[in-house]
Amino acid sequence: MNKNFTSIFPHFSLFVICFCAHLSAFSATWYVNDGATIGDVYCSAVGNNSAGTGSASQPYLTVSYVISNKVLGANDIVYIDAGNYNEGWALNSNADGGTNGSPLTFQGAGVGLTKNIYTSSQGIAIGNGSGSGNSYITFRDVYVETTQNVNTAYVNAGTSNIIFSSCSFKCVASGAAIVFMTASNCSVNSCTISTVYNGIDSYNSSNQIFDGNTITHASAYTAGQNHLGIIIEGTTSFPAPYLADNCRLSSNRISGFNYGFDIQQEGTGNTWVNNFVWACEYGLFCVNSTGSHATNTFKFNSIRSDKDCIYGACLSWTIQNNIFYSTARNCLNFPDNSNDPTTLNYNIYYAPSGYIANRNGSNYSTLAAWKAALSKDANSLSADPLYTSATVLDITVGSPAIGAAGADGTVTDDVRRNPPYVRPTNNKDIGAFQYSNAVLPIELLFFNAARVSGGNSLYWSTASEINNDYFTVERSTDGVHFTNIAVVQGAGTSYAVLNYEILDADATAQMVYYRLKQTDADGSSSYSKIVLIAAQGTSDAVFSLYPNPCDGSAISLFFSLPVKRSACTVVLYDALGQLLFSQIVWLDKGVALPLQFEKQLARGIYFISVQMQQELYTLKFVVE
Repeated sequence: MNKNFTSIFPHFSLFVICFCAHLSAFSATWYVNDGATIGDVYCSAVGNNSAGTGSASQPYLTVSYVISNKVLGANDIVYIDAGNYNEGWALNSNADGGTNGSPLTFQGAGVGLTKNIYTSSQGIAIGNGSGSGNSYITFRDVYVETTQNVNTAYVNAGTSNIIFSSCSFKCVASGAAIVFMTASNCSVNSCTISTVYNGIDSYNSSNQIFDGNTITHASAYTAGQNHLGIIIEGTTSFPAPYLADNCRLSSNRISGFNYGFDIQQEGTGNTWVNNFVWACEYGLFCVNSTGSHATNTFKFNSIRSDKDCIYGACLSWTIQNNIFYSTARNCLNFPDNSNDPTTLNYNIYYAPSGYIANRNGSNYSTLAAWKAALSKDANSLSADPLYTSATVLDITVGSPAIGAAGADGTVTDDVRRNPPYVRPTNNKDIGAFQYSNAVLPIELLFFNAARVSGGNSLYWSTASEINNDYFTVERSTDGVHFTNIAVVQGAGTSYAVLNYEILDADATAQMVYYRLKQTDADGSSSYSKIVLIAAQGTSDAVFSLYPNPCDGSAISLFFSLPVKRSACTVVLYDALGQLLFSQIVWLDKGVALPLQFEKQLARGIYFISVQMQQELYTLKFVVE
């Protein structure tokens, strides 16, 4: 491995110096660790605020110390190692924040490892309510819990572009798990939320994205309360009118609330798509006291509510390709006859103990009567959608939803959203779940490996499992030929996040590759990405390419460092030093990063350089 790029291309030295100077925007990296090293991913020592330097070998003890004593800017990363923390992470100085494309990132070691359980106030607080600072901030892979009557995470006015990704939030007292107050262009994705009150509150904020979250009320709702899964709300004052425009709520799983979704003083351009809502009093509750209704879209959702699946004024809305199952009242409830949706079609209605709809106080017990009253829902159906159960809204074989959706080229995935959970171009299923994907057995969140005392630890998590029989862990010394080393029983069918781990006690000290094979109940199988553990004793960063030689269409980059994730710039050159490819990426320790080339590379020698902070590594590969 050659760290000296200019020794390979001396006549490009000026270009490289300029290029590396440009990459210096990767700024500062700080490490935080609690008072123990158990389960640590990033650090080699316990934290110490007075004697620490913020390095991996001398980390600080608390995140609040870093926030209070450092000016945190674009591309800065704060690595928060495994441990138990009890502190408020309050970013209220306008000097702290990132920029567009270069966020300030707080990176945990995983929601099961980095835990901040704060017993005094809010676990995360961003912004001071004035100014435009504290924007472009990302929190990833942390668990945050509050025990007081406060919000677990609060994003104040004047901020924007705040991201919570792959985090877990728990609110055990009155308060919402996450609140955005006049803070637009924010997102919550792939997070798990448990609360006794509200899940996500978004007030006076536009362009929000809430995607792939599991939001659960800690207990069954009490009728008549106002506990909300996700609310987006505008206002006619504060201090000027704000409307909630262009928000996207997709692939969420919401259960146990009075209102799964709630929208008030709505703006325009909002979309709900591919969501599951069950065990809620109402699915969607829409209140608009201003009378200024807007164009919004509700499609490919699956609801099973105890009262109304949709209640409220939905003038100018498109409501299409949804499953509405009301156990005791109405699938639809429009309080007056002047607020009907613009488009209402290709839905499935089922109300075994209630009505298809109520409009202006009139009940409609049959779909035929409802169609005649509105002259809408021409292609909708009235039938049992055949959900798997009251809490699992996957449709089963024989469901009338299969292949019955109206044409929609904008929805290409389902509630599980990641490929291969794709919807066909034609003959999509109504609702959030595409039945043709039901044979795909698991949604794998990650598969990682780490060298530990006594061997190599292999660990992985699944977001869902369908008829999953077992896993097989396979090992290789060359990345090509694999042998079985362990079989782990699967969970069958589950929609909870499940964690697995085994120890390979027979692993050698040399570089070793692993992959995970999953086998379905019917014998079909699939493989995970290949992960790598570097040779024992390797102190520098380790990069390797596989396969090498390759066919010129793609190659995978393996990375191993004492940190779990790192931001890098990957650059591809040919033998003459011509730049062919450049991209900023996040590399995960031991996880293969596939590099798909836009054009087939011709036969010859190529070089990939990896810029990581102040280090530049270069690897050679051959295309045959």
